[in-house]
Amino acid sequence: MFRSLLKPINKFRKSYLPGIVTGGADDDPSAISTYSIAGVATGFSQLWLLLVSTPLLIAVQWMSAKIGDITKKGLIVLIKENFGKKSAYLCVLALVAANLITLIADVVGMAAGFQLLTGENYIYFIVPLMIALWAIIVFNSYKHIARFFYWFAGILVAYVISAILAKPDWGMVFKSFFAPQINFSLEYALAGLALMGTTFSPYAFFWQTEQEIEERNNTRSLKKTFRAIFLGFVYSNLIAFFIIVACASAPITDGFANLTIKDIAQALTPLAGVWAPKLFGIGLIGAGILLFQF
Repeated sequence: MFRSLLKPINKFRKSYLPGIVTGGADDDPSAISTYSIAGVATGFSQLWLLLVSTPLLIAVQWMSAKIGDITKKGLIVLIKENFGKKSAYLCVLALVAANLITLIADVVGMAAGFQLLTGENYIYFIVPLMIALWAIIVFNSYKHIARFFYWFAGILVAYVISAILAKPDWGMVFKSFFAPQINFSLEYALAGLALMGTTFSPYAFFWQTEQEIEERNNTRSLKKTFRAIFLGFVYSNLIAFFIIVACASAPITDGFANLTIKDIAQALTPLAGVWAPKLFGIGLIGAGILLFQF
């Protein structure tokens, strides 16, 4: 009887949790920073972009998965075969450059998370984090550390709690989500461009294709893959939604040109209490670790 009760749980874990982990990794520390600043800069007014981007993101990831399932080749190999070596090398260089910049931003973001937890300067955490993450990647297999990714994906719920504790005007939140008032200012346009840019992460597309090949998925597993992608990226953008809601509720009026995550988290303290910076810090650390599955 006990085994029969665990059966649906195990099925969910095997079929859908990998998709949630992948979707959660899309909310890396640099993305969290972008969503936070967008919330402070434009309030709830850009929440509608998440409504638009979610089906688009699912569609792109779904196409990437189908490419891997059907052709059994990675995106770079296919680019090389169809557009030549030069195009493939250019894509590789662009991907490596984007990944390096993202990696640096995410290590700094994780260090900022430890700063929020300890009160020490984030600089002190950068080198130890790089060494620790290098050791985890080099000396551990994916199967060994994958079980921990599930927990770190759950840590992102800290942002949901932060948003609820901030006690926003939920009527205004949902009005902005479903019936937005679009502002045509430069600030609004730049914030929207940054939000959409960080939502569509190039490394996720390449990784999705490679994952399908490594897991030996085929056309018979397409439905299961779609369900995992759907659930994962709905979860990803739902977390982004609550990050923006939490930060839009923060009483920051001095501009955002030099704004840091620490400033945003501390600004939430009067609304969400002393736990707001801690929750933000925990979320940053968990999000950074999730990124290293790629």
